[in-house]
Amino acid sequence: MDCYICSGQTSVVNSRPQLRLKQVWRRRLCRNCGYIFTTIEKIDLERSMMVQFNDKHLEEFIREKLLISVRDSLGHRVNPTNDSIAITNTILAKIHKVNPSPLIDRDKIVKISGEVLKNFDRVSSSHYLAYHKLVTN
Repeated sequence: MDCYICSGQTSVVNSRPQLRLKQVWRRRLCRNCGYIFTTIEKIDLERSMMVQFNDKHLEEFIREKLLISVRDSLGHRVNPTNDSIAITNTILAKIHKVNPSPLIDRDKIVKISGEVLKNFDRVSSSHYLAYHKLVTN
């Protein structure tokens, strides 16, 4: 990877897998200017996953749509924005764990999201599931 300060070559000086989030944290050092910075390597869901709806039409997966719906259900919390980012990351990790395919059913996303929210905050889960009705059982 090139340094974004001077475009010189960088080397990885520390690397840690974040298993729960399915990503890798790396500390990089520029060989040219000595600048140190951090990168996160993770799966790009928007380019690798499609959501299939019950009427069989497909849409690309958009992380921000999930984040906003989770944020809406956490509106009663003290810090809903930070909570929603962490919850969304957990939901995405679970989606990848149970669904290795690039195609995921919309109801599966709703079920997983509801389960993760229920473990965090039952009120949020109820709010989310009331808004995102499951079509199939």
